Amino acid sequence: MKNRFTYICSILPALFLLNNLPFFFHGVWQLVVAGALALAVWVLVWLRLFILNRLRPEFAVLSIVPQIAAYVCLYLGPEATAPYQDNVWQNFYALLWIGTAFTGICSMRAGAWEKAKGKKDTVFVMMSVLTALYCFYCCGTFFVKIFPQ
Repeated sequence: MKNRFTYICSILPALFLLNNLPFFFHGVWQLVVAGALALAVWVLVWLRLFILNRLRPEFAVLSIVPQIAAYVCLYLGPEATAPYQDNVWQNFYALLWIGTAFTGICSMRAGAWEKAKGKKDTVFVMMSVLTALYCFYCCGTFFVKIFPQ
């Protein structure tokens, strides 16, 4: 993923589908499709971080951990996840989403071979704001489903 435009155009649909699977699938199929999409997202982010060489590629796992945790909790049901309803786990889950936003923003930066037009990189600024807002939105939607009050 040396080209940032190609990376953005390939990661956005994958992330959108990964975060909206409960609308399309239920039960075991939701976990199967989520696993396949999570693997695709992880590979794309890992390759981009590896090529950029600004953040260690191992941080790419943060881009999928909150979604996979949410799908496992949704599949197991509220009875099995009752011990994890504490405030500590809720804060940890929110921190995972902050890590997802941080990793996504770092992967959107322009590489040394890509020149930003003008003095500021407007694509990076726009994608950073959209990534932060989208992670905040997804955290809230999964939070309501996983931790019912």
